[in-house]
Amino acid sequence: GEWEKAAQLFSLMPHRMVKPGTISLNAVLSACEKGGQWQKALQLFKVSTQSKVESNTVSFNATISACEKCGEWEKALLMFGEMAQCGVEASTITFNAVISACEKGREWAMALQLLDVMSKSNTQLNAITASALMSACINGNAHDEALQLFDSMAGSNVEHSTFTFNAAMSACEKDGNWEGAWKLFEVMSQSKINSDSVTFNSAIGTCIEVGEWEQALCFFAEMVRSKVTPNKITFKAAISACRVGGNFEAVWQLFETMTRDEVGCHAITLGDVVWACEKNYEWDRTLLLFRSIEFSSWKSMA
Repeated sequence: GEWEKAAQLFSLMPHRMVKPGTISLNAVLSACEKGGQWQKALQLFKVSTQSKVESNTVSFNATISACEKCGEWEKALLMFGEMAQCGVEASTITFNAVISACEKGREWAMALQLLDVMSKSNTQLNAITASALMSACINGNAHDEALQLFDSMAGSNVEHSTFTFNAAMSACEKDGNWEGAWKLFEVMSQSKINSDSVTFNSAIGTCIEVGEWEQALCFFAEMVRSKVTPNKITFKAAISACRVGGNFEAVWQLFETMTRDEVGCHAITLGDVVWACEKNYEWDRTLLLFRSIEFSSWKSMA
C-alpha cells in the first residue's frame, strides 16, 4: 500500500544523508492514518521523537486519527495527553478525533470533559464536534445528555447539519420518543436542512418501538415525497409497521416496490410478507412470493 512506500522512504532518509523533518514526518503519519496503520503510526512517531524530529499539531492529529479510526481509543487519549505535555496546541481537528475515539470507546463522560477543555482553551467547535459528542453520549446510553447538547447548539455559533439532526434522531429512537423525533423533523424542514435515509430510518424506527405504526407510515410517505431513496432497513421497518397495524395489502404493496426497485430483502421482512398473505388467505400470493425470490436474494439476507 501507499503507507508502506511512505514508511520505507522515510526510513531510508538517514541512509541517504537526508535528515527527516516535520514535513516528511507528517506525510508518512498521514499515509499511515489513511491506510489504517495505527501501530506503524505510533512506532514512527516514537522513533522520530527519539531522533529529535520536531512534531507539531499536524503530526499529533494524524497519529491520533489513525488510532481513532481503528478503534484504539485509549491510545488516542494517551497521544492527546502527550500532546499537552509537549506544549503542542490542540486544534478543532485534534478534539474532533479524540472525541470520536471516546465515542467508539463508549466513554461519553470523557467526551464531555474534552468539551470542557475545548471551551476553556477557546478552541472553535463545529458540527463535526457536536455530532461526535452526541454520538458518544448515545453509545453510552446517555440519551438525555445527547439531546441537551443538541439544544445547547442553538446558543452557540455551531450550525446544525444533517449529521447533528441524525444524532438527535438516534437519541429519540433509543428512548422511543417519537414525538421528539417528529418535532426534530419539523425543525429540520423549516431550517431547510436535507434529510437522508438515516434521518427517516431513525424516525420510523422510533415510531415502531412505541407502537405508533400510523406515524411510522407517515414518515415513510414523507420520505418518498422528499425523494429520499428507501433502503432495506426502511422497507423492513415500514413493512413491520403495516403488520402491526394489520394492513395486509400495504405489506404486499411495499414488498412489490422492494422487488421492483431491486432492494435487498431481509429475512424478517419475508416473514412479515408471508404472515400477511396467510392472514388474508392469499395463498396464491405466497406461492408467487417464493417463486419470485431468486437464490441470490436469499444469500443476501441478514
